[in-house]
This record gives sequence, C-alpha cells and structure tokens, in this order.
Amino acid sequence: MTKKGLDVSPFVNEANDPNETFLYPITDHASELLRIMRESFDAILLNGEDAAKTLKAANDEINALFD
Repeated sequence: MTKKGLDVSPFVNEANDPNETFLYPITDHASELLRIMRESFDAILLNGEDAAKTLKAANDEINALFD
C-alpha cells in the first residue's frame, strides 16, 4: 500500500500489539469483499444454504478479484 501512498502502519502497529484489538485492514476491493461476504452469510444464515459450498464459491469470487 506504500506504493499507493497509503500509510498502513496504524494497522500493523495495532496488529502487532498483543494488548490491542485488530482493526479491519486496508485492502483493494474492500466494497466488493464486503458485498460477497454479506451475500454469502445471508445465504447461509437466512436461507439455509450449504456453508462449505457457499463459502468456497465466495472464496473463488474473492480470489478472482485479485487475479
């Protein structure tokens, strides 16, 4: 993220401090990731979809964002 001009040190410092909580990281495609995961968990928790199958599909979709 440094190449993009983003200082992510607050996230790294927070993650490395054993007395702190872990903040949500900065990532590319954040809105897409949230949409995919929200839809996946809704499908599982609200519609009874198979968790393994649904999460595998979500993982594949997320990985494709970074190809």
